[in-house]
Amino acid sequence: MLQREYQTACGGRIVVPRKTADHLRAHPEVVEYLGDAIARVHLPDGGAFLRIAVEMGRNVGPSGLVQTAPIAVDDPATFARRVGRDQASRVVVGERGPMGGAGLCR
Repeated sequence: MLQREYQTACGGRIVVPRKTADHLRAHPEVVEYLGDAIARVHLPDGGAFLRIAVEMGRNVGPSGLVQTAPIAVDDPATFARRVGRDQASRVVVGERGPMGGAGLCR
């Protein structure tokens, strides 16, 4: 279950904003790993922005992305609105991602 607040390895805290919680509704499989991942994080001094990959010591799941070639402005493309996302995502019609879902483009 998603918590509102998590504690980091350095004793700091990360509060999950409402917009992030809404986004995570589209990725329920991630929530079970969130507390463990945050507990491994050391926050930077002074509140600087932090963007990192956290080594979990295990496989937490495959990516659902499908490799595609870049498109030009005049190339036909299909986009889908996804739960918890502000913008539409490019999809490949008829392709399936590794987990069986729609083919989201990398």
